[in-house]
Amino acid sequence: MGALQFTVVLALGASPLQMGTLVSLRRAPGAVAGFMAGLWVDRHRKRPIMIATDLGRAALFAFIPITYVLGELRIE
Repeated sequence: MGALQFTVVLALGASPLQMGTLVSLRRAPGAVAGFMAGLWVDRHRKRPIMIATDLGRAALFAFIPITYVLGELRIE
């Protein structure tokens, strides 16, 4: 269980249904966009793409504690 799931359970008090939905939705982008992204990535240099995606993911994860401190963190 990752940090996101712990945050949802401890900070938001998520129900089992909400946790199941969260876990299943984490896999959806890979299933939906995986083939098209794979074709695009194979035709470009991989290192800049990996750096950009890591920075983007870090920025998105930085919003979790910020929204918690501001009192805006919700399960939706």
